[in-house]
Amino acid sequence: MEKCVTERFWKAGMEEAQELNLRKACWSDCRFLFRLRNEDEVRKNSFQTSEIPYSSHENWFAQKLQDFNTVIYILERNGQAIGQVRADRQERTAEISYALCREQEEAGDFRAGCSQNWRTDSEKTGSATNCMQR
Repeated sequence: MEKCVTERFWKAGMEEAQELNLRKACWSDCRFLFRLRNEDEVRKNSFQTSEIPYSSHENWFAQKLQDFNTVIYILERNGQAIGQVRADRQERTAEISYALCREQEEAGDFRAGCSQNWRTDSEKTGSATNCMQR
């Protein structure tokens, strides 16, 4: 019995994973990232907790897209953006930030406004050394 239940959940998880896609962010993602960044739960778990005006976000995003030390990915489910992952490299460390849309909780898929920031030390094979969460 236990094996059947485990296999069923594993197979369901694999089917769900097949619906997910991770792609590099592009300029057309600017508005989505702005809305995601200003969600209450995402702001609460960010280093900067105040709302950001769109003009400031546009400037920041344009710089990040050109920054060799930054990579931003968009997580999609069935072609719809549902989250982001960003890595900012600084010398021998990297800060990794991720956030998921609030709507995913309503669908029963993810915790609402899930957002975390991680700092990694490249000398320690990229393992997370400190979780920075507010």
